[in-house]
Amino acid sequence: GEVCPDDIPTRASLSRAGAIVVMGDSRDIDKALDVSDTPNDVSINTALAPRLIYAADLYGQARRQGAAPFLLVTAGTGEEDSEQRDVLRRILGNNGVLARDIRIENSGLNIREAGEDVEALLVDNNVIEEAEDRREAGATRDDARVVIVAPAIIMSRAALTFERMNLEVIAKPTDFY
Repeated sequence: GEVCPDDIPTRASLSRAGAIVVMGDSRDIDKALDVSDTPNDVSINTALAPRLIYAADLYGQARRQGAAPFLLVTAGTGEEDSEQRDVLRRILGNNGVLARDIRIENSGLNIREAGEDVEALLVDNNVIEEAEDRREAGATRDDARVVIVAPAIIMSRAALTFERMNLEVIAKPTDFY
């Protein structure tokens, strides 16, 4: 029960999604994407691309249900204007995610940093209250949800980390192998 809790929702409505978080493969974005000097010659990590497409689908579902979530990718330390980040934005954009809703953060698989990035984004955009206001009993019940798209092997740890930060979570695990 402590290692793999059964109370983290996976089938909750996306109508209250405030953010969809795609956990990247590593802190180094260059390991996820390899962009050569040849135009249109991009090699995409086979785990990250499907995760991005799945997140874009969840984003579309959430928008159809009335939510306006941000889509945050924790894909590494690449330069803000790097071609690798452009590829991530293109994949998401080609799958229906509005450019204004895409954020790419440097937190990689550091789940606590990813949670802090998400929390700051949602607080800065008035989607959720400051942490001290959410600490009151029952205060998070009506808060926007954070949808986590991550490999199944790290999902419990990711969801619990976000929950301990008093963020409401919907878990969407991937990579079942």
